[in-house]
Amino acid sequence: MEKFKKYDAIVICSTLNQMVNYIPIMLHEIDTKNIYNIRRNTPTNKIIKHKFDYGKWDENFKEVLGSEFDCEIQNINFNEKEISNHTNITNHIKKHIGEKIEGKKVLWNITGGQRHFVMAITEYVLKYKERKDDTIMYYDGDREKIYYYSQNENNIKPFNLLEENLNYEITIPKALRLMGFKVKNREDLREPSDYYKEINGEKTEEHKWYTDFHKFYSENEELRKLLVNSNRFKNDKEESTDKNSKKENKITKSVLNKILEEIKASGLKEDIKNMFKENALKTLEASLGDHCKGKVFGYMLEKMTLYNLMDIIESDGYKDIISDIDADISVDSAIKPKNKSLDQFDVMMATKTGKIIMLECKSGGMSGDNAKSNNYSTYAIAGVYGTPILVVPVIDGDSKSEKIHYQNNKNVYKYVGAAIDSAERASIDYKCINELSEILENYRDIEKE
Repeated sequence: MEKFKKYDAIVICSTLNQMVNYIPIMLHEIDTKNIYNIRRNTPTNKIIKHKFDYGKWDENFKEVLGSEFDCEIQNINFNEKEISNHTNITNHIKKHIGEKIEGKKVLWNITGGQRHFVMAITEYVLKYKERKDDTIMYYDGDREKIYYYSQNENNIKPFNLLEENLNYEITIPKALRLMGFKVKNREDLREPSDYYKEINGEKTEEHKWYTDFHKFYSENEELRKLLVNSNRFKNDKEESTDKNSKKENKITKSVLNKILEEIKASGLKEDIKNMFKENALKTLEASLGDHCKGKVFGYMLEKMTLYNLMDIIESDGYKDIISDIDADISVDSAIKPKNKSLDQFDVMMATKTGKIIMLECKSGGMSGDNAKSNNYSTYAIAGVYGTPILVVPVIDGDSKSEKIHYQNNKNVYKYVGAAIDSAERASIDYKCINELSEILENYRDIEKE
């Protein structure tokens, strides 16, 4: 790999997903003062600018790179006339970059380039004798490989990013900042979450509780049906009057209390019931916070998903692939922040090669519009390499079981099945709660290709 790191400069193309430019610069240890950025002038038409805001994309890149290095990105701008034909583009490249890179060994990253730039760069590097030491690279984000092309291309083999123990501190905030977004309450772009730091470290009481709970939950259908059925529970309230004679609703019995009563009266084993008593119950209540009076099981599903993934990463050695994991993530625009978050995500992971995996945990139903919105949010936040996954509170086969009635609720998995149908119509993958390891196994499969 050492021979790939010896480049004096890099030429990149302005693009929405700046991760494809960030990774090669880190991989090849290129001096960040020698970056040349090919881009079209930002369009004035509002509709086109909304889709191709080169200025915004470049600002995202400068923000991340500038937070780590003393960098100097030199823009090579093209107007409409200069891209009107192939010869014009090639001449413009020779005129505005040729002198600056004369005598330098240059890496040309065409990954984010529009086709007319890609064709011109390919001709310029592979045809002209003065560029015989240069290399063109293409980053295939789906397969996690970099392909190299030069006038002496037989000496350069594709590089599999997953085969190396990369350490570019690809955190969730950094990955999202390269797309123009920021994560609330995580200002340091290089610092992984406290959850990630806990992997291979001392476990909190909350972590231990959800690890045990996931085991019981996966093995006991009665517990699953009881908790899925609890989605229909509502707080019991009575109208009361405070000192200022203002009417308010006082909760006399919370959703959590109703769940506890159901568990106590059930035929569940004592070791399961003990998880909802005394000190163990205090751990659960502390993890739920204000959710004790609201979507109790939905929040338990999120936490169970988070900690199970952390356990899988630790026990199966996936820390060489996953570089960050976080839960209950609020995302806002980095350039034009609003008072209200643009979107929230239940669980999110970042890979060491810059991919974002977003998990939406649904304890009950999900509309088709919600599924489509989740898919769109993933693309907007993480680009084309983002992966949305629905996590459902059943194990494989539950929703197809004939024994799906529970008390007065004839079909306890009805809305779970509807959520799965909505996800499939929106082309979103889904995983049962006992299948989360498959999410990470898929990345290992890419490595084995």
